Amino acid sequence: MSKDFSQCVKSSSSWQRTNITRARADWLQNALEQLNQINEEAAEENFPEIDGKSIAIARELLQKLRDNPIEPAVYPSMDGEISIFFKSQALPAAVLIRIDNNQRVVCHSSINKNNKQKDYNEISELPDDFLKSQLLALE
Repeated sequence: MSKDFSQCVKSSSSWQRTNITRARADWLQNALEQLNQINEEAAEENFPEIDGKSIAIARELLQKLRDNPIEPAVYPSMDGEISIFFKSQALPAAVLIRIDNNQRVVCHSSINKNNKQKDYNEISELPDDFLKSQLLALE
């Protein structure tokens, strides 16, 4: 990842566009629309194309996380990854899930200046207790 994650928690115009809480079904539809357009956005930014398998993993993960009350932003990274970003409205806290073109998933969290990270090799491992606890801490 090219930027320091803790700096990204504080501010980023592209991430703040979806940091509002919406009805669960509404955010899932919006997030899936963002995911469906991810390669168009990547092309506009001259980022690498996202692999179809990685998109499928992101889609499955978003479906699994649909009960989370915070709407995520879904966008490509300059490293060819899918980023799923959840940001708290009340705290300096965020959770970033990255899926690379090798289908590796990494979860970064920064909650009250406490940074954590966990790597996953299988989508079947998600959401685990770590990810659930980090997302819960954003509320």
